[in-house]
Amino acid sequence: AVYFGIVSVCSFLGDYVYCYHPNPPLPFGTIDIWTATGGVVIAFLVIVINPWSLMVQLMNMGMLACAMFLIARSRKADNAEQWRMRHCTWHLFAGLTLAWLYAQEYMLHRQLIPQHEMWWPL
Repeated sequence: AVYFGIVSVCSFLGDYVYCYHPNPPLPFGTIDIWTATGGVVIAFLVIVINPWSLMVQLMNMGMLACAMFLIARSRKADNAEQWRMRHCTWHLFAGLTLAWLYAQEYMLHRQLIPQHEMWWPL
């Protein structure tokens, strides 16, 4: 949770505060890219490490793939307005995906959803 707080701050500074600033105090765009990449790696590990059923694993991987598609799409924007819309979509989807992953992890570890009673039995 602390790491994703850091990611959020770096993202806010890189994408909003210093996005069009000619001389930012630090290269927040680069810092944002690297911290967000670390976040994707952590999300991937959360998916792979947890003992979820195959269907849940595939659904989570699909959500992660959609998030990766959205960030790639935002990077191919033709103008600033298009980038803003696409990048906001990426942040919304990635944030919801992370919230879903951690809600699953929390429920699994608290045994609110026992391993043998997953949504899909595969």
